[in-house]
Amino acid sequence: MIRSFLSQDRITVYTILKGFLRCNFICRSYLYFQNAYRYPKLYDPDNPMIDRVGLQGDAMTIEVCKENPMIDEDIQLFSQALSQDGEIIGERLSVLSHLLKEAGY
Repeated sequence: MIRSFLSQDRITVYTILKGFLRCNFICRSYLYFQNAYRYPKLYDPDNPMIDRVGLQGDAMTIEVCKENPMIDEDIQLFSQALSQDGEIIGERLSVLSHLLKEAGY
């Protein structure tokens, strides 16, 4: 099963890295929105920086793009999507957590 899956889809390091970045983004977003309710716009307009994520010896700043004229609506929609999909996200993160623990992380 695994061998046929790998040969059909040709999983590359790039594909794995993309998956990691998506997972990192979802995890960070999930954590951020757990406390975002404190702000009327779900972010602090005076301090738009959300996080700094260390990657491969460097760090990437994640912040709210205040230049986006639709940012308030976009953040509301993203928050709603995370909330609506919370159960399935939680299940997948739980599986990921178990796999990482099994791998020694």
